[in-house]
Amino acid sequence: MKKFLSALVVVTMVFACFSRFSALAGDEDFYIIGTMLYKYNGADTHVVIPDGVTEIGGNAFWYKHLIVSITIPDSVTKIAVGAFSQSESLEELIVTSGNLTFSSEDGVLYNKDKTKLVRFPVKKPCDEFCVLDGVVEIGEEAFYKCRDIISVTLPDGLKSIERKAFTYCWLLVSISLPDSLETLDMDAFFECVSLDNVVIPGKVEAIGYCAFFGCTSLSSVTISEGVKWIDSRAFRGCESLTSISLPNSVECIGSSAFDSCVALTSVEMSDKVRTIDSYAFTYCPLLSYVVVPGSVEHIGLNAFDASTTLVVVPDSYAHKQAIAKSWLYVFDINSDFVIYNTKLVRYVGNDTNVVVPDGVTEIDELVFFEYKKLESITLPDSIKVIGYGAFAECGSLKSVVIPDGVERIGDFAFAMCDSLEFVTFPESVRFIGAQTFGETNVIFIVKAGGNAQRWANRSGRRYVLDFISSFDNVVDVYELLKLITYEVPLSAAQVTAADVSGDSKVNCIDALAILKYVVNK
Repeated sequence: MKKFLSALVVVTMVFACFSRFSALAGDEDFYIIGTMLYKYNGADTHVVIPDGVTEIGGNAFWYKHLIVSITIPDSVTKIAVGAFSQSESLEELIVTSGNLTFSSEDGVLYNKDKTKLVRFPVKKPCDEFCVLDGVVEIGEEAFYKCRDIISVTLPDGLKSIERKAFTYCWLLVSISLPDSLETLDMDAFFECVSLDNVVIPGKVEAIGYCAFFGCTSLSSVTISEGVKWIDSRAFRGCESLTSISLPNSVECIGSSAFDSCVALTSVEMSDKVRTIDSYAFTYCPLLSYVVVPGSVEHIGLNAFDASTTLVVVPDSYAHKQAIAKSWLYVFDINSDFVIYNTKLVRYVGNDTNVVVPDGVTEIDELVFFEYKKLESITLPDSIKVIGYGAFAECGSLKSVVIPDGVERIGDFAFAMCDSLEFVTFPESVRFIGAQTFGETNVIFIVKAGGNAQRWANRSGRRYVLDFISSFDNVVDVYELLKLITYEVPLSAAQVTAADVSGDSKVNCIDALAILKYVVNK
């Protein structure tokens, strides 16, 4: 019996409560809980909220697309974020004069003393707007989805732009952030796809999460001295951004901060940067080089594209990470050679005669592919591997000395090098790929009786024995001529070696070929 009475009391109280709320509203169009307007269910274009409502809930006017104006009574003291954001025909917000918390001017909602702009109506009929002098805060979602606004002028003295303040302002082209600004919160300008430039004032210590995410027209960003932190995804997807220069004050670049900035070609950091977080510059395909200062103490997962070369300080954290994780790196941005570990992976120079640095043990695949200017290549003694197609279609390459110590020459490594005449071939080679010298008329310089000679015989390749390699300069040409003209008798082995044309005799054709070798050498 007691339980029944208790339940009856609760039901009676709830019924009385809802009866009271209905009486307060006096209109079934308003669903009111306590003194909070939870939902407007009507279809009017001009809505007057009943007096006595003290709070407007976040869903109160959700997707009420017919509403043009809303009048807020004196009793309202709290308005939830987003209360008017989905009223996509709303042109005017009116606050009655006796309200002690809020006010309005020209249809725009402010707090009472007009130091905070609370809400700009989504469809207010203007494309340029000047925020009142004295406003120090642009509230959360204040201009959310205001898709007709083109220009907003902010007052001197403004201190804060709260989260999502200008999100989805698709036509917003121009906004000047005053020097007084201190807070630029998350999603502040999220997908403002027409915004083309911005200057971040120095009093803003942190650029918020996703602050300029998806601003696809943003081509110029100036970050002033004083900014310390660029939060995650702050500029992600800014597809028109071509360069970024970070001031000395920046210490941290957050995860995905510049992710998918597909036009980005240049990044400048100071020696104050300590953290470059995961994916900070990933999917930036045009970002060829980034100078990483020695101050950096952390580089996150996939912070840079695989194609980006890091310019690092020797023995720095970045250098050690580059070696450990096989990133591309150089020590000097002016270097023509991009190396990681000891592998040459890219040549970016413009020389006709290229000297590969000492210490390189491998030429990666296609490094010099179709480099038409290359006439000669000097390989260091440290080389062990010449990769697939490394010098393929280098049409001006005339001669190559493969150092003793090279063990592997990949498929098509020197294929279609039309001008290639001589290759000095060492005994150390253990593997030669298919068509390594395909479509060339090269003559191999080999040691008598060695592996290279046997390979040349099996392959049907023309070769000479390396006795002619003792002729190092023009002075020795005379001695060579004496051999060729039989002033000095040739041994049977020498005849075989000098018979370049393969016709079993030594004549002017052979002499010319050998002389070309000596001169090119």
